[in-house]
Amino acid sequence: KKLKALEESNRVGEAAAAAAKVQQLLAEHNLTLLDLETEKEPDYINKGFTGFNAEWKRQLFFALGSMNFCRAILNKRSGIMHLVGQAHEVEVVNYLYVTLSRQINRLCDESWNVEKREHPTERARSWKDSFRKGAVVEIRNRLREEWAEFRDRSSESTALVFDRGAKVKEAFKGYYPHTGTHRSAPASNGFGFSGGKAAAGGMSLHRPVGGGNSSVGPKALTAPLQGGK
Repeated sequence: KKLKALEESNRVGEAAAAAAKVQQLLAEHNLTLLDLETEKEPDYINKGFTGFNAEWKRQLFFALGSMNFCRAILNKRSGIMHLVGQAHEVEVVNYLYVTLSRQINRLCDESWNVEKREHPTERARSWKDSFRKGAVVEIRNRLREEWAEFRDRSSESTALVFDRGAKVKEAFKGYYPHTGTHRSAPASNGFGFSGGKAAAGGMSLHRPVGGGNSSVGPKALTAPLQGGK
């Protein structure tokens, strides 16, 4: 039901709230699995996705991965985004990304139609890019709040976060023993950035926003990767 609500929402705030709930349900699901696990270690896959031709898309994917027991890395030469995690977690991250990026684009197009009438000298490309980055920052902040709330809820949830974090870090290092840092380019239009944050914010992430065009999500490669970049 939560996934269906996320998919059908045409509001970024509502979609972000639903995404936070999905994240919480996934964490609770992992908590249940932790109680049922035997000595067998979980299997971690490395799956590649394409379609990350914009900085805001990469920022959103990185954030969703890190807060859903996964680790993402971009191969700058190939443009492929790799995601390391358990299979069900990888699928959830991709689903959340596709749905949220669609909502961000809808809101951006709707807001730009208003902005260009009120400020006709604004440059569309700069304003839209900054708007999307602002929306991602707001969504990321709210997801972090949900993550921290789950982590601090009980000793069991705290243990889960540290246990899963250590395991995915080890699995990620097995695939990528030598990695660099990724620096995000700052937003170039302050008004667009602030507009994106405000539109994706509001109380309980339910601020009314508009609709617009949808975007094409990342395309998964045909099979999980076995290692290397």
